[in-house]
Amino acid sequence: MLIATAVLASGLALTAWAVKPDKPPGQEDKPPRGGKEPMTNPALVCPTRHMRDLRLITVDGSQKALLTNPKSRAADKTPAWSPDGSKIAFWQAPDRGLIWVDLYTIRPDGSELTYIRSFDDWDGPVPYDWFGKIAWSPDGSKVVFGGGQNAYDANYGYTFWVLDVATGVLEPLTQGSLVIRDGRPLSVKAPSFSPDLDPYIEGYQGKLAFVAGHNDIWLLDISIDANGDLIPGTPMNLTNQSVWRAQPAWSPNGEFIVSTRDVTDIWVIRADGTTEEKLLVETGSNTVATWSPDGEWIAFSTRCEGTNDWDIFRIRPDGSDLTNITNTKRLDEGYPVDWNPAWTPDL
Repeated sequence: MLIATAVLASGLALTAWAVKPDKPPGQEDKPPRGGKEPMTNPALVCPTRHMRDLRLITVDGSQKALLTNPKSRAADKTPAWSPDGSKIAFWQAPDRGLIWVDLYTIRPDGSELTYIRSFDDWDGPVPYDWFGKIAWSPDGSKVVFGGGQNAYDANYGYTFWVLDVATGVLEPLTQGSLVIRDGRPLSVKAPSFSPDLDPYIEGYQGKLAFVAGHNDIWLLDISIDANGDLIPGTPMNLTNQSVWRAQPAWSPNGEFIVSTRDVTDIWVIRADGTTEEKLLVETGSNTVATWSPDGEWIAFSTRCEGTNDWDIFRIRPDGSDLTNITNTKRLDEGYPVDWNPAWTPDL
């Protein structure tokens, strides 16, 4: 059982992005990374060493193992498990650059590091800032990500982008801005598919939770057609409160959504919008929460009070058993950052 943890686009036409590009110069023969410290029972993977590499961690934090080890000052971020648990997708920012990121997949044992394609500010949509969340389609064939406030495209507006992992072909989810409020299109980010979206039942409808602008969580009706393509419906504002929100994540039964609110607090919302409750955690700034597949835990990143040190914590959905499971020590190169936990689907 594993958890995995851990900017912007131009307005070029889709035809510039529709085919899988060659690897960036100098990466054609890039050596494989990771797999040097295999684990038998990891529960999460997160960026460590100032968000540079990915490490696997057991659910109690007692064991840690290196998964990736990028060269130079590159940074591996925002991992996401495939639905069958066989791969982890993640962004790599070469030399910590903000306008060029590469998408990779890797096996949980560190094997089969696979370059998918690159994105830069001149060649298509770049995932939103350092923490652009990746969501796998329920059948595991595609990944979905959003753009930021500077990712408006003249042809497609603000929308999610759907990337075929096998071919590298990139397409917009909608043919225009997904959310328009008061006549103004809003940027969209942090997609999360509801657990009831069955990829093997044609036309079966689920939900895609996401953040529009910086203010609200929205739900999009979404289904899968006979070709495996995602078919969007009509978006609905779930929270409608105009307070800062980040990275919604579904409970495994589909009844609740956990998310950051007001920058620092973790809240649990009923998926029908009827109730919202704050998790009673007093550990500093809390963000990027995610629910374990067995429903037992919520993992999130916390900046410990009075420091710039970020660790991964776990907590029960009822607010009990709060535990720091990374306890990363400060490094000479700067403050430690453990960020963006992502659970293995087989927990």
